[in-house]
Amino acid sequence: MVYELLRHINYDKFQIKICCLYGPGSIGEMLMAEGIDVSHSFMRNKYDLIGIYRFLSLLKKSRVDLLYINHGVLDLFWGFICGKMLKVPSIVSVVHTMVNPCPWVRFKSRLINKLIMHRLDKIVVVSKARMDSLIKEYNLMPEKLILIRNSVDMNRFTDFKEYKNGLRQEIGISEDEKVIGMVGRLVYEKAYDIFLTSAHKISKLIPNSKFLIIGDGRERPALEALTLRLGIKKQVIFLGERQDIPQLISLFDVAVLSSRIESFPVALLEYMAASRPIIATNVGGNTEIILNGETGCIVPPEDAEAIAKAVIELLNNRKKAEEMGKAAKKIVEDRFSLKDMIDKMEKFFLDCVEKNH
Repeated sequence: MVYELLRHINYDKFQIKICCLYGPGSIGEMLMAEGIDVSHSFMRNKYDLIGIYRFLSLLKKSRVDLLYINHGVLDLFWGFICGKMLKVPSIVSVVHTMVNPCPWVRFKSRLINKLIMHRLDKIVVVSKARMDSLIKEYNLMPEKLILIRNSVDMNRFTDFKEYKNGLRQEIGISEDEKVIGMVGRLVYEKAYDIFLTSAHKISKLIPNSKFLIIGDGRERPALEALTLRLGIKKQVIFLGERQDIPQLISLFDVAVLSSRIESFPVALLEYMAASRPIIATNVGGNTEIILNGETGCIVPPEDAEAIAKAVIELLNNRKKAEEMGKAAKKIVEDRFSLKDMIDKMEKFFLDCVEKNH
């Protein structure tokens, strides 16, 4: 949401100042590559109070009317503290993710959320599932939250027929091989271990199958080791972080999202925009995106057997897979357009500023 919002927001209406407490990250680098100003690297570590002073000075100089905090433990804590010190008229946050599985991170997040969430003017959530969980966990009033779902830029998903052959050759996939792919960070929450276990089962019945993993993260070494133990190393291709995700998704015969935890994954919207048939787990906001049996298949989490069975069924029924892909693209065009999301965010910003002034 943040990347597309900052690329497409109306800069005639808003004067935007983008700040990253640490490094710019991949999103910040992409924005800077497009000529968008990004201030970053204020803090060397989480105890760097001099860095916080630099951030505070920048906020003061910018005379901020609305502080929009991308939800993260330190971002929320320091953003809120600095905003209150400067008496910023409106302080809001956006919550993208579901609960972190790490007990220590979960404890810190819960503590800071309890201290701050009730004091924010508004909280943007990207899924009904996340809204319900926040209301229940922190006893928030429903009017404190506003639902603005993620979207996808359909212009990025054109016909890539002329690129497919060259792309297949580049990554080592022959014309007769079936491609099953997944996009996302290589972290525990995404359950790539379940995806690879299902790949092992699929490859037994469909030997000419290849499995593409697009993304990177701390779990990569363990996942690469798992392919060795499962005996599928030659069939799994780790592509790391890529900028040509739409083109790569166009190679998928079936797209998978095996997550243990989700809020409202952009990967599903990208699969749909590319007209790919989808297998996704029944977690978070996935069922707010996919109509089971029509635009994709919903399976239980942690169930490699169910994923394998659903993938094999779609690979063996090309007509059904194509119908699912077409229906999925129509849904994303009708319900998750980028313009609609930008319009809602702009209205939200203006309403916050007008109310608090």
